Amino acid sequence: NLLGVIMNIEDILSKCDHTLLKQDATWNQIKQICDDAIKFNTASVCIPQCYVSQAHEYIPNLNICTLFPVCTSKNHYGAFFECRPFIYY
Repeated sequence: NLLGVIMNIEDILSKCDHTLLKQDATWNQIKQICDDAIKFNTASVCIPQCYVSQAHEYIPNLNICTLFPVCTSKNHYGAFFECRPFIYY
């Protein structure tokens, strides 16, 4: 009992994003992520931008976010790149 807080798996999952951000993800993989999110009551799905509209049409009441590059810091190759979350629905 850490600081008197006990969470069950449902509580934990309701605060987690179910994420698949592979740029080569297929629509079938994205559908599975969406179905899992509903089944396990996750807070949202985080998916590539190209699938956001399609996922919203598939499950309109699903919370959807994605990441997009924002030029704020240099990576080890010297390129500016950082991903930040963006909530769509």
